[in-house]
Amino acid sequence: MADPISVAGISLAMVTILEDVYLVARFIYRSIDSAKHSEVEREELREEFEYEVLFLESFGRLYFSKGGFIDEAELKTTPIIYVVAS
Repeated sequence: MADPISVAGISLAMVTILEDVYLVARFIYRSIDSAKHSEVEREELREEFEYEVLFLESFGRLYFSKGGFIDEAELKTTPIIYVVAS
């Protein structure tokens, strides 16, 4: 007859192995799913980056057009799109 402690140890080892296999399979599945959608994510990041660059360019134009001094009230009233277009 088998020792109960060794049976419990083997059972625990099997559960641990199955859990590890499940976690690795889940990681692989999510990695593949992420790779499938990477182009969409990359395009969204590119659009956000371009928006930030336009904002910085417009802020720079406003800053240098005023000689390096910008009033806080002017920042609140000057539309950024107007500054980029000018």
